[in-house]
Amino acid sequence: KKKLLQSSIRKEEKFNSAHMFLIDGAYHVLFAVGQICDAKGVDRLNYQKAITFVPAAIKYISAMVEKAQRDDASFSFNRYFKDAKTKTKIAAYIQGMEKGL
Repeated sequence: KKKLLQSSIRKEEKFNSAHMFLIDGAYHVLFAVGQICDAKGVDRLNYQKAITFVPAAIKYISAMVEKAQRDDASFSFNRYFKDAKTKTKIAAYIQGMEKGL
């Protein structure tokens, strides 16, 4: 999705602006997939199963980014994803969301 988004931006094509965070946050989506695997008791190395969690990981990170944007008038994707606390927040958020399912 990240490469498709970047390509669309370069070509000045329409794209889902809600996925802009993928440019700076792709690693964090993968981190979120790992957290979902852990919460569900799935081996992270089970690629076939782990890849099915990518849409949920994108949804979770997107929700976190939207909240951070609302809470911080000077929000930037770069600063958000470079902040060491972001991974901790992602882990806590996913654990809470997965327990609620």
